Amino acid sequence: MRCFERILVVAPEGADASGTLRRAADLACANGARITLYDVLAPLPHDAKKLFKVVARTKLEKMLLRRRREELEAAVAQAGLTLGGTPGEGGGDAKDGVAVRVEIGTPFIEVIRTVLREGYDLVMKPATADGKARSHGFGSTDLHLMRECPCAVWIVKQPRAKQYPRVLAAVDPDPTDEDHNRLNDSVMALARSVCELQGSELHVVHAWELYNQPILEFLVGNVDKLVRNTRKTHRRWLYALLERFSVPRNRRTVHLVEGAAKEVIPELARKKRVSLIVIGTASRSGIPHFLIGNTAEDVLNQADCSVLTVKAEGFVSPITLEESP
Repeated sequence: MRCFERILVVAPEGADASGTLRRAADLACANGARITLYDVLAPLPHDAKKLFKVVARTKLEKMLLRRRREELEAAVAQAGLTLGGTPGEGGGDAKDGVAVRVEIGTPFIEVIRTVLREGYDLVMKPATADGKARSHGFGSTDLHLMRECPCAVWIVKQPRAKQYPRVLAAVDPDPTDEDHNRLNDSVMALARSVCELQGSELHVVHAWELYNQPILEFLVGNVDKLVRNTRKTHRRWLYALLERFSVPRNRRTVHLVEGAAKEVIPELARKKRVSLIVIGTASRSGIPHFLIGNTAEDVLNQADCSVLTVKAEGFVSPITLEESP
């Protein structure tokens, strides 16, 4: 499995990131990748001005950064890993050992800017609920990253699980859309790689529907033949996709399911007790603020397991390196 070269593990204060860090270490070992353990502290509030009469703002920030960095360094040691990188407020990457880095700002913005600036190809983060979280525990930072981060984002639930017994790759093949099929290829490649690393079962799901079936039934009556032909077409597309990936038949299960993807995928994941869903987002470059496909968003809102989201080729994040005016 050689998919990633630089892995950014986001460790929010108060969250247990040890399981995510160990999983990142397994990936790094398999990929020869470098890991940075990273956190972003919220800016000091305006009502803290009284504190600045006792301790200068810059000094207080340095104290907070140092304390948090020491906590992350302890987490690295607790996970049985070694430290790497350069000393200082920021730290850096290291091939041997985990680099530790802490900054101040808005978490999802600083994470995305770090990815843009330094070329990380995977962000891993424990799922953290907050006041704006959806019912299944994805916090607002999680959702922002899955929508807007330009690289793959792996939100880890059940971080103490040592393995993912079952991985579900959600694909939507369509030979008429070359860009979309490249995204399907990315989903399959990542899902297969995780399965190889973890010894997992690979489940592949493709949900299909007859276009506007209720209206067609109203207009022409019986549409059974159309339904059968549509299923055959989607089956042909799906197996053409699978042929490009050498997954042994005894290690994969294929699900061609009639129905809306936003309903089929979460239901199947629960039924099969899936540990990780790998899904592509439908975002395209050149469309400002068009962030994530509606289907992917609906699936994420219902997911009870870890999720690995993959961006379309050419995706452009709405977050830039420049500060907002």
